[in-house]
Amino acid sequence: MSVEWRSRSGADAIVLVSPNGEALAEVAEAEADALKAYLAVTGNLERWQAAMAWRPIDGNQRDPRVWGDLVVSRSDAGEISFLDPELFWEGVYRWFRSRGVDYNT
Repeated sequence: MSVEWRSRSGADAIVLVSPNGEALAEVAEAEADALKAYLAVTGNLERWQAAMAWRPIDGNQRDPRVWGDLVVSRSDAGEISFLDPELFWEGVYRWFRSRGVDYNT
């Protein structure tokens, strides 16, 4: 499994991706506390599941591309396997810096 932060026109989501990377299993609304948990260096699937309100995904919403551009992808153990630097810093600004908050505090 992997967990991805995806962004579509500023509407962000955190999605749980099946092991083959082709279908989504669950989604959590991206909001400041969920993103803090996701971005934490010590993050992992167990911690993310506890910190976020996950809901199942149905039908045509299971394609990861439906949820927007991939910002960050992390394995269920927490290792980063993909990071788009431009989208990452744009998201950090939108969710934290523009509100006077550092994401790791």
